[in-house]
Amino acid sequence: METSNYKVLLRAEPEGGFTVFVPNLEGCVTYGKDLDEAKINAKEAIELYIESLKEDNLLIPKDDNLLELSLEVSYALITVQKNSLKGLKKQGYSSSNTLSYLCKFPIVK
Repeated sequence: METSNYKVLLRAEPEGGFTVFVPNLEGCVTYGKDLDEAKINAKEAIELYIESLKEDNLLIPKDDNLLELSLEVSYALITVQKNSLKGLKKQGYSSSNTLSYLCKFPIVK
């Protein structure tokens, strides 16, 4: 039996719990109510993913070719007042007191 290590990313969810992503196994995502459950579910999801690859005679990706880094990105948050929404409504945006959205001007440092 072969053993491999896979990096996982955990995102704390606003409603509680954690979503877990396995970057080197595309589409391998799971969830846990707490960190312990998230780790258990991640291990199971990885094992099932690899099992599926084996059944289909596909290559099993290794994590040794995965480069990890973190980038700081700046962006502007713009609030548009309701009276400015006329043109945006025509584009399919919904109406509310204000409409907040992210500008597509990322600045990578």
